[in-house]
Amino acid sequence: MVFYGAASITTGWLILRSGFLPRVLGALLIAGGLGFVITNVFAVLAPGLMTPLLLLPTMLALLALSVWLLVKDVDEKSWERAAAS
Repeated sequence: MVFYGAASITTGWLILRSGFLPRVLGALLIAGGLGFVITNVFAVLAPGLMTPLLLLPTMLALLALSVWLLVKDVDEKSWERAAAS
């Protein structure tokens, strides 16, 4: 399950660096991925410290990304500039 958190962190980093989507979405995905990794580490090493509140950033990030892609989509001008160069 830690791999899902690592994938979320990587996706957030790529969104943060790309410029096609708002940087806030990338930062939210990174925070969500870290929360997911920490939750899974706590589940194995210290089950008494595990709390579902650490998954809140993950749910918020995925919801925000989904809504953004459905409503606004990627920045087309940046996409075309990158494709042209």
